[in-house]
Amino acid sequence: VSRLFPLQGLDGITIATDYRTALNELDREMNSTEVTEPTVESFGTGMAMSSAVVRDGILKTHVTFEAAIIGGLISDDPEIKDLSTHTFIHELGHVAEHGINAERFGDQMLTPMEDKYEFELYRLTNSCWSEYYASRVSAPWGAHALEGLRELLQGSLEQMVERLTAARAGVGMFNNTQNDQAANEIIDQVSKLMKFAGYVIGHASGEDVLPVEEESIHRDLLEQLDLSDWFDDLVATLEQLYDSREEWDDLSVFHPLHRAFEDACFKFKLELIRDERYTLGWRIYF
Repeated sequence: VSRLFPLQGLDGITIATDYRTALNELDREMNSTEVTEPTVESFGTGMAMSSAVVRDGILKTHVTFEAAIIGGLISDDPEIKDLSTHTFIHELGHVAEHGINAERFGDQMLTPMEDKYEFELYRLTNSCWSEYYASRVSAPWGAHALEGLRELLQGSLEQMVERLTAARAGVGMFNNTQNDQAANEIIDQVSKLMKFAGYVIGHASGEDVLPVEEESIHRDLLEQLDLSDWFDDLVATLEQLYDSREEWDDLSVFHPLHRAFEDACFKFKLELIRDERYTLGWRIYF
């Protein structure tokens, strides 16, 4: 794989029978109190993660695998072996993607942005680009993976419909607590949607096929949420980012993803705004 894309930023690989504990105990040498947790959604649970770490002042990537993924590499079952191989190389794609960031942006990757509003949007949207890149470069090893990724996208869309319907039910002029809860739910669900969209769009780009078919449940769900055109614009944004990656010189190259995030939130009557009192301000409409 290192002959195809750069892996100089690989710090190491951990193979864990206790995946959660391995993630929690990873020494990242970063000024953060956040505990790294496995991805757990109602429609899927993660079994591998590439985490940013700092070694001697240099940003690197440490990959943690649930042991079953590594065991699958030597399985006699072709489906399990193919899935494990694809997952393994997908994570190495993250190593390469993180390496591009370190090369292009240097110390910018180790310090918060001065613009707190854009920094928060970067935090909420960067997984979209990250999963797009890793999925695109690993697509040749995942000939049958696209349908599974589309199922994850479907799950995120269905979860969005369910949770945002419930969250907005309590929104009102004098319901400040419910309004804040609804705003946070919208922000969380849009962030997750963009992440899972990144998987699908990236893999489809690697295979040179449409990310979602026109007559499909995925397109129907996007239409239901008035996000169909938004999704197509996101495809174009990610493609442009990929094509221009050799020319990046500042983290502002990711701002189009921030604007996509704002647009998606506004579809659910949540307007994100700059406010000196908060990292991220908003107005929610009834």
